[in-house]
Amino acid sequence: MSFGYQPRRGYGTRRSGLSTIRDRSRPVGRASSWLMSGAAVSYPRLWRVPRGPIPRGATMEPPGFAARARTGDTRMFAMVVGIGVSLVNIVIHGLLTAVMVRAVKVHSELRIRAYPLLRVIAALIIAATILKFAHLIEIWVWSLSYAELGVTPEVSEDFTFAFVNYTTLGYGHVVPLPPWQVLGPMTAMNGVLLFGWSTAVLFQVMTEASRQFGFKY
Repeated sequence: MSFGYQPRRGYGTRRSGLSTIRDRSRPVGRASSWLMSGAAVSYPRLWRVPRGPIPRGATMEPPGFAARARTGDTRMFAMVVGIGVSLVNIVIHGLLTAVMVRAVKVHSELRIRAYPLLRVIAALIIAATILKFAHLIEIWVWSLSYAELGVTPEVSEDFTFAFVNYTTLGYGHVVPLPPWQVLGPMTAMNGVLLFGWSTAVLFQVMTEASRQFGFKY
C-alpha cells in the first residue's frame, strides 16, 4: 500500500485503497502548491511526504517518486531552492554587517575615558552580538524553507535540523526525507561561508579598533 499527498483546499489527502481520507495534520505549503498546480512547467509535480509515524504497511515514497528520482528533477529543484535561500541569507548578512559597521563607528566616536583594551573589547562585543543575531535570522530562514517543503519527518524538528546543518555540527538525529536530502549540505555550505565572513569582519574590527584606541598587542 502506498499513499501520497494531493493539494485540496490547502490540505493534503491520503489515499488508501479505494477511499480517500482527509488529513488536516499536514498542510500543503505555498511552494508545493505552486508546483502541484502545474505552474512549474520545468519540473514534475512534487508531493509533500507526510510527517509523523508511518502507518503499517505504508511506504514513504509518493506516487511516481522512483521515476522522478531517475530523471533528477526533484534533486535539481531542491538545489534551486537551496541556492535561492543561500542568496537571501547572503543579502541578510550583508545588511546586518553594514549595521554592525555603523554601530562600531558610533562607539568609536564616543568620547569615553577608558582603557584602550576596554574600548576594543566593547567594539568586539558590539560586532559579535550583531553578527550572531544575523546568523540566527539566517538559520530561521532555512527552517522556514524546510517547513514549507516538508524536509523533516516532524514540524518541530525544522529549526533544530537547520541549526545543526548550518553550524555543520551533524548530530544525525534528524534525517531529511528523500526528495530534499541535498538541502542539508547546501545549508552547511551557506553556514561555512557566512561564518568565515563573520570571522574576517571581527578580525578587521579588532585591528581597526586597536589602531584607533592606541592599544598594542
